[in-house]
Amino acid sequence: MALVTCPECGKSVSDTAKMCPSCGYPLKRKSDLHEETDFFTNHQSTSNSMYTNEKTNQTYFGLIGFILALIGLFLPVPFLDVIVGIVALTLSIIGKTNQRDSNPGLAVAGIVISIIGIVIGFGWAASGAF
Repeated sequence: MALVTCPECGKSVSDTAKMCPSCGYPLKRKSDLHEETDFFTNHQSTSNSMYTNEKTNQTYFGLIGFILALIGLFLPVPFLDVIVGIVALTLSIIGKTNQRDSNPGLAVAGIVISIIGIVIGFGWAASGAF
């Protein structure tokens, strides 16, 4: 058992005491500090895990934009394919610029395919081949 000095009254106190017997000043032992640090470290990592969980924090704009771009590319209805292509382009751009998107590669593919689909749709509508 070692003695430490009370920071309040300056008297010698056992290092296992929770408070100074002379003045009642609360003392923290090294083991208390370690347990408190462990509690806050564990609590922080547990509480932050709900914000950093990859499955719950991802967005799927790129994937949805890619799927809509494919649908719009093969949609046989004039002007509807252009509208679906514009929506797909918008969602794909949001997916590409969003840092939490599940797959930015699909977002890029969605951008390219939706632009191709929009151009084909306008060309198809302008030609009157519908």
